[in-house]
Amino acid sequence: MWPSIREWLTDDRLRVATVVGLVTVPLTVFFSVGPVSSTTAEITGIPFLVGCLLVGYAYSDRAATVALAGRRAGFVGSLGPIIAGLYEAYPEFWTAAEHWAVPAVLTGVVIVMSVALFGIVGALLALVGEWAGESLASRGFVSSNS
Repeated sequence: MWPSIREWLTDDRLRVATVVGLVTVPLTVFFSVGPVSSTTAEITGIPFLVGCLLVGYAYSDRAATVALAGRRAGFVGSLGPIIAGLYEAYPEFWTAAEHWAVPAVLTGVVIVMSVALFGIVGALLALVGEWAGESLASRGFVSSNS
């Protein structure tokens, strides 16, 4: 049986991944729609990228798998781009009152696909973070997590 969402989000083994994912949300929204959005359009994904890499490094020596932790950070961190996307799309989608059903359905589909995509990307970035941490530790640049 699948765990409930509450049980899944409160799993102690993945608490750090959840917190890191949550920390990336306001940073992503700020860089996407904040006062610096016009000058930093190319760096809006940096908080998500750095967060997932750090999750991979942090979980390289834990019982929970790195991919699972990265997926968690990706799922939670996907809230930032979703909020920013809804903020940007709101004026264009919802101004035509007679065609409200199409944007509503498409918004739901895009949200589901975005969460899945960010989960996959988060897992992949966490694996890269784990590999980078292990490579740096084997060369003596950082201390080993173990």
